[in-house]
Amino acid sequence: MQQEVLAYALAAVLVRPFGRNLSTLAQSAAEAATAENGGSRRFGVLWRELEEQVLLMEREPFRDLNFLVEQCGYEESRAHLEKGLRAARQIVQGFLLR
Repeated sequence: MQQEVLAYALAAVLVRPFGRNLSTLAQSAAEAATAENGGSRRFGVLWRELEEQVLLMEREPFRDLNFLVEQCGYEESRAHLEKGLRAARQIVQGFLLR
């Protein structure tokens, strides 16, 4: 369940990497890290899996990001998604280093 919540929070940050979406991602990451009893190592594996799913855009909620690519074009949407992913990485970096 925590993985799904984290995935949706990440998708929100990818679309709009500002304000409430960032704080929701931070809260979701904290809850997911706590739920992963193995600590930062298990959370790191979970996070890498989510990043791979973002790149593939084949599973929910990341499948919906294909609409952004279709509407904005590949290069513009790629730059936007990379900006969002950088912001998301900054948020979860503390949980990865524990």
